[in-house]
This record gives sequence, C-alpha cells and structure tokens, in this order.
Amino acid sequence: MVAGDSGNDEDMIKGNNYGLVVGNHSEELEKLRGQKRVLFSQKSYASGIIDGLVHYGFIPPHEGS
Repeated sequence: MVAGDSGNDEDMIKGNNYGLVVGNHSEELEKLRGQKRVLFSQKSYASGIIDGLVHYGFIPPHEGS
C-alpha cells in the first residue's frame, strides 16, 4: 500500500499496488477518485493511513472504531 496527499504522489498512488489518498489531500488528486485500488479516506494524516491499512486488510479493525 502507498499513501499520498498531493499531486507529486499521483503516479505512485495509481501504480500497480493499493493506493490511498488521505483526507487532507490536495485537489490535484481528485481525478483518481473511482479508480480501481484507490481508496479516498475521510481521515487525515496518520489516521487516514491507519484507515487504509484496515480497509486493505493489513491490520484488523480496532474495536469501537
């Protein structure tokens, strides 16, 4: 999984992997919305990365979240 928040992260996010765009992303990444294997988290910063790790099954969900 790769994560990013700005236009310079675009190639990495849309590559042959699981991509994650955190909630505090720049408008430049909106064009990736809806692409296969690209998750747009509602959460920002590290919380967005944890959200992606849970979404893609790398870590189990935390109880109560």
